[in-house]
Amino acid sequence: MGIDIPQDYRSAPGLVALSHKMGKRVGLVRGTFDVFHEGHLDFLIRSKELCDVLIANVNNNLWYMAHKGAGKMPYRDEIKRATLVAMQDPVDYAFIHPAHFDMHPAIALTIRCKPDVPDILIREDKDSEFQELERRVLFKHLGYVPEIKVLPRSKYTVSSSEIVSKILETHKKETIEDVLDKMGILYSTEQLEKILKEL
Repeated sequence: MGIDIPQDYRSAPGLVALSHKMGKRVGLVRGTFDVFHEGHLDFLIRSKELCDVLIANVNNNLWYMAHKGAGKMPYRDEIKRATLVAMQDPVDYAFIHPAHFDMHPAIALTIRCKPDVPDILIREDKDSEFQELERRVLFKHLGYVPEIKVLPRSKYTVSSSEIVSKILETHKKETIEDVLDKMGILYSTEQLEKILKEL
């Protein structure tokens, strides 16, 4: 079981070096892990099966806003997201990607940690174009490319955005039903659906 608080990013190389001294294989993953769901946990479980020590790099709020959310904040703050990731059994250490790092989180942690030959970078089957770019940048900075394992997509296909949308839809429906009931207005399911679509 991992340490359930986000670690200081500066300690990452030391943790990797210590793992090497103990003969352990290190796995590096990264992600936003916004509204944590079964797909996230499935990815972490499958990642831990490939290594002895699993390190997760969690995207900070600013990176999310610049690259993922089109200026929109993630639903959960970076500290809450990283703490939740750190609490998961498969994760040994979790870090928050520092806000002053311009480099992509997946690449920055790898360069900082300098993974050894047995170590592994674990990615989801999402962006083959980025993975090729990652290989080129890593070779430029390290002089070699650590093993990159791309996992098949999770059987759990739900996303954080879908979960939030469902919650908002349910909340709107319940609120409208409550208002109509208080006003003594009778309504049909079709009328309610029409009202929701017009919002």
